[in-house]
Amino acid sequence: MRAIYILVLLANFCFADIDYPVSTGSEFGAAFQSIQEQTDETDFTITVNANLIDENAVLTEIEFDYDDSKTIVIKSSGETLTVESKASIGPLISLSGTIHSLTIEDLNFDDTTGKGLISFSGYELILNNGIFSTAVTLPTNYLIQISSAQISIEQTEFSAPKALFITAGSIDIISGTFHQTEPSEDALIKTTESQVQIGGLESNPVFTGYNILDMSDNNVLSINSGSFTQTLDQSQTQGNAAVLPLIKTDGILVIIGTLEVSEIPVFEGQLILDVNQGISFTIYQGKFTATDNPDGALIIAKETEVEIGSDGRIPEFTSPQVLDITGGTLTIDSGIFKGDHPTDALIKASGAEVIIGSTYTPSFEAPYILNVIDGSGTGLKIIRGTFTGSSNANSILITTSDTAVQIGDASNNPEFNGVKILEVSNTDGLLPYKTLTITQGTFRLPADSEQTETQISTTNAIVLIGQSGLPIFTDPIKIHTVSGSLTIIQGQFTGSDTEQAIITTSGTTIRIGNTSMVPIFTAPRILDISGGTLNISRGIFTGPDDADTTMITTSDTGVYFENSGFDPEFNGIKILEVSNTAPVDIEPYKAVSIIKGIFKLPAGSIYSGIQIIITNAVTSIGVRLRLPQFNDLELLKVTGGSLNIVNCQIVGTTQTSAQSSIILSNSTVTYGDDLFSPEITNLDVIDIKGGSLTLLRGTISGNPSNGLQILISEQAFVNISYIILTISPPSAASPVLTNIDFIKCDDSILNIDLGQFTGISTKNSLIIASRATVIIGNNNYAPTLNAPKLFDITEGSLNIARGTYTSSALGPLIKATDADVTISYSGSILSGPNILDVSGGTLNIVNGQFAHTGTDITQAIIITSGTAVTIGDGGIPSLNAPRILDITGGTLNILNVSFTHTGADTTQAIIITTGTEVTIGDGGIPSFNAPKVFDISEGSLNIARGTYTSSALGPLIKATDAVVTINDSDSILSSRNILDVSGGTLNIVN
Repeated sequence: MRAIYILVLLANFCFADIDYPVSTGSEFGAAFQSIQEQTDETDFTITVNANLIDENAVLTEIEFDYDDSKTIVIKSSGETLTVESKASIGPLISLSGTIHSLTIEDLNFDDTTGKGLISFSGYELILNNGIFSTAVTLPTNYLIQISSAQISIEQTEFSAPKALFITAGSIDIISGTFHQTEPSEDALIKTTESQVQIGGLESNPVFTGYNILDMSDNNVLSINSGSFTQTLDQSQTQGNAAVLPLIKTDGILVIIGTLEVSEIPVFEGQLILDVNQGISFTIYQGKFTATDNPDGALIIAKETEVEIGSDGRIPEFTSPQVLDITGGTLTIDSGIFKGDHPTDALIKASGAEVIIGSTYTPSFEAPYILNVIDGSGTGLKIIRGTFTGSSNANSILITTSDTAVQIGDASNNPEFNGVKILEVSNTDGLLPYKTLTITQGTFRLPADSEQTETQISTTNAIVLIGQSGLPIFTDPIKIHTVSGSLTIIQGQFTGSDTEQAIITTSGTTIRIGNTSMVPIFTAPRILDISGGTLNISRGIFTGPDDADTTMITTSDTGVYFENSGFDPEFNGIKILEVSNTAPVDIEPYKAVSIIKGIFKLPAGSIYSGIQIIITNAVTSIGVRLRLPQFNDLELLKVTGGSLNIVNCQIVGTTQTSAQSSIILSNSTVTYGDDLFSPEITNLDVIDIKGGSLTLLRGTISGNPSNGLQILISEQAFVNISYIILTISPPSAASPVLTNIDFIKCDDSILNIDLGQFTGISTKNSLIIASRATVIIGNNNYAPTLNAPKLFDITEGSLNIARGTYTSSALGPLIKATDADVTISYSGSILSGPNILDVSGGTLNIVNGQFAHTGTDITQAIIITSGTAVTIGDGGIPSLNAPRILDITGGTLNILNVSFTHTGADTTQAIIITTGTEVTIGDGGIPSFNAPKVFDISEGSLNIARGTYTSSALGPLIKATDAVVTINDSDSILSSRNILDVSGGTLNIVN
């Protein structure tokens, strides 16, 4: 046999290519030996003329180390033949050294022992149109092992658990079929420090197996075309064994679908790609489909820059879970992503930066599309894209945790269709909280959904909406936030739900509007806030034209309509309801500050006025130079806490079917300040229940038709006072109340230091009090009260310190029943036909001026019944009238006084008593000047001192069935007829 090769060598010495025809295993090995011994030639061909199958194991290991560069071609003589290896130690062929290339074409190799077929270390290995296989289920070696060489494969078939192992080389798989016959922890193709290219413009290699490709150590995988199908054994399909990745890389640059090929790469399986610490991972195009309901993601990437669809081509992904990214970045520029898993996200990213739609518009369709945890860098950015979920109320399109989120930009508007669109959750206390920025976007329910709302929810997030774009939230979108902050700069928010607000928050700091942007809200219920703070500086808020729902509700929340220079506009009926828990111990009240704003009815509303309700808050309305306006007010109700109205304009409702009311319950209320005067007009009722009300400055005007009713009850304290203005000279400014029906005070205190009060009722007294303490004026200032009737006091007390009180009506200016009435200061001026009508109780006139006005002279200006009357104890009041006193029962004690008869009538006494104990001058020297002074029936008259003068015929004193005593020498009585006594007794002591 050796001689045959020598002859062949000599016969072909003059040719560039030396051919070795072989028909047996021994000849096959001898050919390699001969090639090694050639030093002058470089190109060799081994032509296999027969199947090299040796039952005696003659065909075993062939190991050669070539010292010079050689090119070897191993081929079939014309028909496809098989080389069967029975190598027991190592591969059948082991070539190393400076060999340039090895080409194998039109040959089949079968490894029967599992020791491998080829070990090659050279420049190039070319495999063309052959089959490399083994039936061994657990082979020791790969069929082909390459080191520091490049391998090119075309139209070749591999069938084995382990086919190719390349170290520090490259592999170009142009076409062929690669089939992994058994599950193996080793991949069908494994490389280290090697470059791999699969597919071409017109070729489509086919791969099937459990674990097809495993690459590591800093190189490139480029898949241009190909069909990749993952197979599973029974234990894997039943979940008893882990599914290995179809393609696994470590430290590799991965590119899929870069060329414009006739057939895009196609992948099917449960776990197709596992990319670890890749240089980068780019999918330009391809079709990726999950099979057999996988438990995990179709593609896994760790610490890798992942790009999908970056040149506008559209890869397709169909799997319950498509991507699982840990670390690195994920950029999805285009693509179609579909899944159906109800609880696991289509795309999951942890510790990664995710960017979607920076240039093109990818589409996503799944019940649960995206889950980003601990996002790095900019977190999650959704610039473009369409995201469509299911109609299931329990599914969430996108969830994030401890991740910054950006949706849309100034010129791009992603679309979201789902029931629960976005859930952002960040770790409590991990500050600063991550940001959710919604610049633009369209959010809506799926077309086939039977649900009534779609949601965006956040926990511990900084939410920013509409910073440089106009997001649109259409009915029935809902936004829920817990903790963190929510800033809405602009946007359009529309809803129709009467049960739930479009924005609900808990423990969140909320800011709406700025100096240049105007968000627009239209819904029956717009905001429902619990805890945190609400700051509204600008915006248009429009509610329904009925009173069934409240536009803005807050609970335990600080509410601020801020001083931004602009007026937020509120159009509704029930506009604001603040409900806070009463503070405990030293805990402060929450604040409500309405510095700016226009509050008015929506267009078309004809039945009600606007309503604002505040409970347990420190409330302030207006500041200096800032003037909130309330038009068509039906109800302002404040319970607990305090209310400070500094500056505002309030106009009561003009709706004939509604009443304009301000209701204050157990609150501390102040109206007006030292620089500005708030204004309220067309008001029907102010109802103060408990607490206190201090009016310092400003105007309050009632409905001109019905008048204003001020109701004070339940131990309330109302102080109508004044402000000393710091001008030169200083002066006092006080409230002005007009068109008053009545002021009614029950079981409370009413103190009026200063002010102007004008009543319009001819039926009711201006001030009606029951079991109350009423104080009018002080030593320095006196209010002005103008009304037909001023006071109607039942029980309690009335103290008039100062003031001018005039009535033109016939009824009493002051009516009191079982009350203590005191008129205490000389600055009190009271005039009218009938000034006082007192029944029971006490009347103490310390000082003051009392004058009769009008033409009616038939009744006294002071009438009492069963009353203890004291006049002049501490002062010298002046009383001037045709008839001054008409006293029935009780007592009358006159100490110091000046009584003067006025008018032409001389027929009646100025003091008439019936059944009354009368004491005159006991402690003072009263003065009486009248035609007739006393007309006493029953009772008694005790004159201790005084001057009594009459120029008329008299009698000066007339007594019927009474006890009359004159017992002091200082008593001076002068008249033509001093005494006319009938019945009773007369005792003149001195």
